[in-house]
Amino acid sequence: SSDLVSSIPGISLQELMHRTSLETEKLDLMTEVSDLKIKLVSLENDQNDFQEKQNRAEGLLQELRNLRLKVEDLENERNQYEWKMKATKAEISQLQEQLALKDAEIERLHGQISTRAAAQSENADREDVYTRRSEEH
Repeated sequence: SSDLVSSIPGISLQELMHRTSLETEKLDLMTEVSDLKIKLVSLENDQNDFQEKQNRAEGLLQELRNLRLKVEDLENERNQYEWKMKATKAEISQLQEQLALKDAEIERLHGQISTRAAAQSENADREDVYTRRSEEH
């Protein structure tokens, strides 16, 4: 070290030690800056990963909202179909009652026709008997 001091004219040993100390501090600070830059890159990567995960989560959340809306729409549609089905069943029941009444009316009319036909036949038989008796006398 005395050779180094003697080779640089006008620099004292104390100044050289001070410069060496400053150079060491400078290197330490450069190492710390480099470490901090590495940490910063790592944090930025973590932040990017977090942002990607958050974006995916928001996408899934929106998809979930859309599915909920779709389920609500389908439930509303199902309720409408159920209401229409009940109304149709009520209408069918009403039509069946009307049909039963018409069937009963048809049966009643058939009965009346049969009774009239029998009565007319009986009257015709009586007329034949009366006509024959009148002709015999």
